[in-house]
Amino acid sequence: MCQQLYKNMSLIDKNITKTDPTTQRKLHSINRAMDFIDTHINEKLSLTDIGNYANYSAQHLQKIFSETIGEGIGEYIKRLRLEQAIRQLIYNPSRTILNVSENCGFSNQANFSSTFKQHFGISPSKVKKHLHFHNLGQFRKIINNEINNHHFSSVVNSDMFTVYNKELLLQKLGAEFFDENTGYNRVQLTTISDIAVAYSRNIGGVHNPDKIGSAHYRFYTWLMSQTNYNNKKEYYTHTLDRTDFTSLSKCRYDVASTVADNFAENSSINTKIIKEGRYAMFSCDTSRKKVPFIWAYLISVWLPSSAYELNNRPLLQKNIIHPDINPCDSFTVEFYLPLTPK
Repeated sequence: MCQQLYKNMSLIDKNITKTDPTTQRKLHSINRAMDFIDTHINEKLSLTDIGNYANYSAQHLQKIFSETIGEGIGEYIKRLRLEQAIRQLIYNPSRTILNVSENCGFSNQANFSSTFKQHFGISPSKVKKHLHFHNLGQFRKIINNEINNHHFSSVVNSDMFTVYNKELLLQKLGAEFFDENTGYNRVQLTTISDIAVAYSRNIGGVHNPDKIGSAHYRFYTWLMSQTNYNNKKEYYTHTLDRTDFTSLSKCRYDVASTVADNFAENSSINTKIIKEGRYAMFSCDTSRKKVPFIWAYLISVWLPSSAYELNNRPLLQKNIIHPDINPCDSFTVEFYLPLTPK
């Protein structure tokens, strides 16, 4: 299927690049609104400020955002804050519940706790007690047996945690990943500076190979049309949401490429800054099918053995295309796992 996809690139999603200008402008502004929210998620956010950044009035932005995304802006912000909060409770055990509530933009701990329980069905303290990133492979069992809350099980994608099962990772990746010399020692600690990128945003379809291939093709087609950038053999995937606590239909991921600081943004493409930070970098030649399992290895095997916790920045992936090799068969990937000291 994947090979056929690349053989017939000219036929894929041919209508996407012909989106009418009005729709393009709406999507461009919605992306800008999302970027502003992501950058200021721990601050007090006003519709006016978001609208100004998105180049729309607050009222009109609210209307097109709700029509396009299926959530009002306030509802969207609350969901993002809660999803970030539950990840911090799990992946940052050194933080108190008060720390987490402040980091995620809640006015006080009482408001955070009541909003959290209303959304997830259980309290932040119960999550902190039962769910810890050191035992990700056991999460499905813990959720079903120890937490045993129907509402929580319906909100959390517990099936997504099966990817962290050590036996499954061993089967998919091989024993060399679990060897201290061939696996652990290949992970390098690095600090990256700000990266200016142009990007195409995709929502949903994170586990659908056709949609992922189409998203990559759509962006690469645009990139090849740019005179100053059409010789690039690498691009980034920036995963803004994670499938464990975000509905698959709402998960956002950007396909991006570096551009000059003075690159002119227009209605057909957005720009942003991938923020500087500390990362664990793992590089290997792999196939697309193995990519989710390598991420699972880094998060559930390497991270607990390190002196770090997971930072709330998005997962970053650098894809390097070899011109003589079908990218469905093999390509070089640099995985960047965002870190924060314990």
